[in-house]
Amino acid sequence: MVRPMEDPRERIANLIKQKDRAGAFTWKTTSALLAYAAHRIPEISTTSPTIDHAMTWGFGWSHGPFEVWDAIGVARSVDA
Repeated sequence: MVRPMEDPRERIANLIKQKDRAGAFTWKTTSALLAYAAHRIPEISTTSPTIDHAMTWGFGWSHGPFEVWDAIGVARSVDA
């Protein structure tokens, strides 16, 4: 039985861990988003929380890219 997950950060972190096509697709798209957000910090803002606020407040995301990155685990994502 699949356990329901309320927290979107928990859902994405769990999906990325999967060893199937959905997990690979999610990792590929999410890692590209995280890399893009990290490269834009100096040009958009000096801090990552400010980017998270812009994405949640301005674009209606439930969590910003750096909040998602924290949920995935920075060390794990760098290893991948």
